[in-house]
Amino acid sequence: MTIHRISRVKLILMLALLASTAALLTSTPRSSAFTPGEAVRPSEYDVRGVHGVPKGTFLRQPTAPQAKALDALQTQAGVPLQVEYNGLTATPRHLFSHAGYLTGPSGDAPETVARGFLSKWAGVFRFSEEDLQSLRLRTRATLPDLGTTILVYEQTAKNLRVYRGEVLINVNRAGQIISVGSESFPQMTISNTESISPEQAIIAAATSLGVDDFTPQSMGTRQVLKSFGDLPHEFEEGLEYSGGGVFGDDITVTRTVFPLGNEGRIAYKFNLTTPQYEGAMWENIVDAQTGQVLRRLSLTAFQAGGGVGVGRRSTFRPDVQDMVEGFNPGGTARGKVFDALPTTLSGRLGTGRATRTGTEPNFIYTQPIYAAENVTVANSGRGFKYSQVLA
Repeated sequence: MTIHRISRVKLILMLALLASTAALLTSTPRSSAFTPGEAVRPSEYDVRGVHGVPKGTFLRQPTAPQAKALDALQTQAGVPLQVEYNGLTATPRHLFSHAGYLTGPSGDAPETVARGFLSKWAGVFRFSEEDLQSLRLRTRATLPDLGTTILVYEQTAKNLRVYRGEVLINVNRAGQIISVGSESFPQMTISNTESISPEQAIIAAATSLGVDDFTPQSMGTRQVLKSFGDLPHEFEEGLEYSGGGVFGDDITVTRTVFPLGNEGRIAYKFNLTTPQYEGAMWENIVDAQTGQVLRRLSLTAFQAGGGVGVGRRSTFRPDVQDMVEGFNPGGTARGKVFDALPTTLSGRLGTGRATRTGTEPNFIYTQPIYAAENVTVANSGRGFKYSQVLA
């Protein structure tokens, strides 16, 4: 590597560090940045950085005992390890090997294999005994064709779920661990108390979205599912509020711990569906003491990208949809799917699609050219039939 190239790499790392530091210190966007009815949707936001939890080790390096534990694991596995790190904790967010498995074969149940691995190699994750005891199995699913069992252990603190604090472990049919992933936050200390009400948190999040003068109306409680896959259903109690005609859905509030690294903040978690912004649904995490919006995440994917699943198409073919819905044992998945412009996106690709002229809100659309009803050959025209649009 040349001296010039090394200098460029150092400069890029310095700029990334400055950007991440600035993002961690930036306050919540004020409501004046957004006006209801604007065509441009509000941006996503996270106090930890532009993309949430930063990746890499430029903010924090693994400790010496942690590095020693990783070396010991690599020696025992007998294969070179690939490690990607959580930038706030320097714990593995993805641990695997291109050359083999992390453990040898085992006849034990996948949960036993996973728990044994975490206990033996707690030093890799800097987990204390309390951390290990606080891990709760949240999701278990087995892929029949591959025989792989996917286990997701959720971190808890003070009997609250840690927001996206998880350890995901993939165990193959031979009882070998394929990989370990997700974001974990070891030895975390909670640094706040609950000082504001859920109603105040909702108002703070609404205001940050540019929605003023909204007052939540209590509707009692609601049971919120907290275990998934083929696990027995477990629930936590959430508080229910009316959207009041301002938001498109009722609002369910649960409590969580939002991890900032070594520090965690007790927070309220809820979704707001905004007809003001094309029906986008926003996940909000609001500090339970200060009322600061710690994270705002779009849960809506649009045709042109945005939110989660950037670039994902807005609809599936019926056979693909059936396949996707097949990965939903016991009907545990929940969510809304809607198409704001079904006719516009219908018809054959290319010149067969509807066209749009004029200006908002007075757009004029042409009729699309649909696929023929009697077409049965796969990919013939690659377009919707008129009957499918009506359905």
